[in-house]
Amino acid sequence: MAAAVLGVASLGQAYAATELVDNGSFEDQTLADGTSLFDVVTGWTLTGNSRLTNPVAGSTQPAPAVIDGANYLRLLEGSSLSQSLTLDLSQQYTLSFNYFLKPTFAAQVSVNGQTFNLTDAQGSFSQTFSAAAVSTLLTFAATTGNLQLDGVSVTAVPEPAAAALLLAGLGLLAARRRQRGEGQA
Repeated sequence: MAAAVLGVASLGQAYAATELVDNGSFEDQTLADGTSLFDVVTGWTLTGNSRLTNPVAGSTQPAPAVIDGANYLRLLEGSSLSQSLTLDLSQQYTLSFNYFLKPTFAAQVSVNGQTFNLTDAQGSFSQTFSAAAVSTLLTFAATTGNLQLDGVSVTAVPEPAAAALLLAGLGLLAARRRQRGEGQA
């Protein structure tokens, strides 16, 4: 029984998604409410200008629809933000983030050799991709206007076999527990 519990626990840990993006919520710098920090984004390479912001209620600057934490990043027009990621070639990954663009603004996100255009006013982006190389660059570019960004995440997609094994192990534990309960009654 103990071996089964340990096996399911270790499988559950392997099944848990590991975050590959460093400082994807832009929380590594602490800002007071309503303040900004210019052109400093821990864990990222910045080309051009940005503003790391901690918004307050009534702010004239709208924040992404879903803020992850206290801060978000505003990437100014003509600027880009990038981070190198290490991937497993046999794995699929999901890129997700929240963003805000004024209706006439546009931006792009590139990962794994694919580029996606962002033109909606605001939303949540999610895209699954297969690793094409061990190292890939995740890049955001504000092509026209400013891109407000938060909650950037890249995680491995769980393999179906691992999920099935986890569920089978949990089922066995439940059955074993039920048998013990019946034996004691």
